[in-house]
Amino acid sequence: MTPSKASDRFTLEDILATDTASYATGPLPCGNWSPTRLVDWLMCPARGAWSTGVFDLPDDFEWPSRPDAAIGKAVHRFVESRLQGADREEAALAAADEAVGVDPESWLPLTDLWDSAIRPAIGTPQATEQRLEADIDGIPVTCVIDVIDEQGQIRDLKTTKRTPNGTDVIRKSLQAPLYVLAWAQKTGETAPFALDYLIRTKTPQTLTIPVPVTEQSIDRVRQQLAWAQEQADDPDRIVPNPYSAYGCSGCPFVAVCADRFGFPTLA
Repeated sequence: MTPSKASDRFTLEDILATDTASYATGPLPCGNWSPTRLVDWLMCPARGAWSTGVFDLPDDFEWPSRPDAAIGKAVHRFVESRLQGADREEAALAAADEAVGVDPESWLPLTDLWDSAIRPAIGTPQATEQRLEADIDGIPVTCVIDVIDEQGQIRDLKTTKRTPNGTDVIRKSLQAPLYVLAWAQKTGETAPFALDYLIRTKTPQTLTIPVPVTEQSIDRVRQQLAWAQEQADDPDRIVPNPYSAYGCSGCPFVAVCADRFGFPTLA
């Protein structure tokens, strides 16, 4: 099975579930770096190691269900189809294939909102679903750009349950500097970057956040990537980080991590 064009979004779970042995070559066991993979390592080096195959998962490991991810994939598939010329009905059918077993009412209102509020701002896209590979000091990073809009701006779509804080988004964004750098390496042009949010409140809302990219933000992500690669190259030095803002709560690897690192438990 050939991996999707959006293969930077592949998790280790996706790779294990498909025949992607030819794809999974790169600086990590699961392939290239991507913004999502780098986020995992920065949150917790152990989480990054589990999610990218640096640590081997036990054969009986059970991946948790990811209904929110299924909704996001459905919406992305709808948007991709629409930007490539499909009508609403065709795009909705394509989206349904990405969300088997998921209530359509959890994602159809988001597609209606995208059509009415975000699509007009995109205009006639210059490019859609562009898979690029950035070279960051010799480290390959796969970036899949959702769309380059009519004005030449890189736009990426997110679905979320909560209204994001713009300052927090700008401060934390790894995607913006990596995508801008990848596009510049491919085209020689520097493009602006923005995130389009579809917010899954009772009445769905949209929010677009332009993310400035500076030389300092590009240099910061270079250093973060170099640090993560050093960790991946020397697994014996990796330790978990339960002190991050997210801690171990909700981490799919908390049980295997506890076994590996001997976390104490309450009697």
